[in-house]
Amino acid sequence: MRNARAALERAAGQLDALSPLACLARGYAIVRHGDAAGPVVRDAGTLGVGDPVALVFARGRARARIEATEPEKEG
Repeated sequence: MRNARAALERAAGQLDALSPLACLARGYAIVRHGDAAGPVVRDAGTLGVGDPVALVFARGRARARIEATEPEKEG
């Protein structure tokens, strides 16, 4: 029983480390198109000047508008 509990605790720790909430707690944010229910932004090239976005933090949310985007530098 003790070994099973230890294995379960290790697995839970690994899941916590990969959780999106854990990433947010480390200072990252999730950017979504439009509002907090919109799709996640994975590519700055999908955004245009003036587009509204929602920022989801570990504690709270914010709304913003895109001022400019920068293409990814190749190489």
